[in-house]
Amino acid sequence: MNARDAILGRLKKAPRESRQPERLGDFQARAPGKDGLTERFIERLKQNSAMVILEKESGDVGSALLKALQSEGIERVVFTRAADALLGPAFQEAMQTSGVVGTLAPEDEEGLKRAAFQAYAGVSVAKWGVSELGALALVHGKENPRLLSLAPPLSVIVLKAGSILEDLRALAIALAPPLAMPSQVTLVSGPSQSADIQGVPFFGMHGPKKLLAVVLQDGPSKEG
Repeated sequence: MNARDAILGRLKKAPRESRQPERLGDFQARAPGKDGLTERFIERLKQNSAMVILEKESGDVGSALLKALQSEGIERVVFTRAADALLGPAFQEAMQTSGVVGTLAPEDEEGLKRAAFQAYAGVSVAKWGVSELGALALVHGKENPRLLSLAPPLSVIVLKAGSILEDLRALAIALAPPLAMPSQVTLVSGPSQSADIQGVPFFGMHGPKKLLAVVLQDGPSKEG
């Protein structure tokens, strides 16, 4: 008997255990926006080299965002319809006097490609945040196209603090039926980062060079 046959023989004689897979429904997600989830989420985002604006949802979000764009030297920005709806009329009004040229993402594929690759920044919306990772979960579709979070050098992602979850398990529960599974979900935890053979890090090789997260909550405004 050769070594292979001996190993296979022992495997066949070994006792077998039958285990039932754990179901997502057996776990309960923690209440969003509580127990320091927002603070831990922002801390991890910053550890991942992201920039963060913490702004009251009822505050002047448009001005705070435009101030950040201007500080980065952004001249052209394209935002998704989901971002336009979330930021509201105040953002549009602030855009008109800011000197930053802002446009809605075109609905046709070729127009979207041109706009995304010509823009200095793209503004998208995250459906959820994952506190343990400092990651933004984007659900993509016609109102929130994926390309705008990938092509421009600066990716701006807006999130409501009340949508921050504890961990990936909680995100899986949020995505589970009866909700319709989206065609694309992207987890973004920071700007595109890689390193050369000597381990020297650099940003922007495979995606945005910078990430700006705008977290909307009911509380004091803060930038970081």
